[in-house]
Amino acid sequence: MEHLTSVLGDWVLGARALDGAHPVMLDLLRWHGAEEVEHRCVAFDTLAHFDDSYARRARAMLLVAPVMLWLWARGAVFLTTADPTCPRRATWGEALALGRRGVIPPVLGLGRRVARWFRPGYRPREDGSTARAVAYLATSPAANRA
Repeated sequence: MEHLTSVLGDWVLGARALDGAHPVMLDLLRWHGAEEVEHRCVAFDTLAHFDDSYARRARAMLLVAPVMLWLWARGAVFLTTADPTCPRRATWGEALALGRRGVIPPVLGLGRRVARWFRPGYRPREDGSTARAVAYLATSPAANRA
């Protein structure tokens, strides 16, 4: 799961199409994205220390990724249904278009990044940038107030 959240965290740090969003919500989202990128290696390195089996790692992703996708989709449906300003749910075509515009993570781009997990020699430090995450945390209004 950490791989999936770090991929999303890296996306949100670079998603310039979100720059017009509510500043407090955007800061919260990017702060969380930076935090996910910053610790992206912890769970993987712990797993590798105790059991570096490629087969187990691949099997875990095959089980976890569809469940996480389903949970995120259900969460989005719940939130948009509960929001009286959201007139209806987006279609898959609209979601793909929003991904191309950079408003939501692009499905195909995320799929390619998640698929890297299945390379036998993959290590999480290949994805994301700790320097970019730390740089955001240094400028985050909420982090600076804390």
